[in-house]
Amino acid sequence: MINRKEVDPKSLPYPPLGPAHSLLRADPEPMVPGQPAIIRFSMFPTSVLLHKGHSIRIALAGADAGLFQRYPAEGTPQWTVYREFGRASFVELPVATRSQRQF
Repeated sequence: MINRKEVDPKSLPYPPLGPAHSLLRADPEPMVPGQPAIIRFSMFPTSVLLHKGHSIRIALAGADAGLFQRYPAEGTPQWTVYREFGRASFVELPVATRSQRQF
């Protein structure tokens, strides 16, 4: 994720939906192998009603072949998901309760 550096949303020519990334070549922030990192990104909005006991599946991919280069260019990409106390990996999803919905 070379374009993971966040910038001030007011510096962009458009209002971002979620964390603001400049995507400029001058703002690279490459991943460092073996070093944990926080990665924030926006997703397309969707509406799903989850009932008690339901779960969400998260799938990670190393690249979007139609838009971005593959890293590493060759070989097998490696993802590390930490599970130790004090540095457990997590995914934070925005949630709206029934009382917060707007029509």
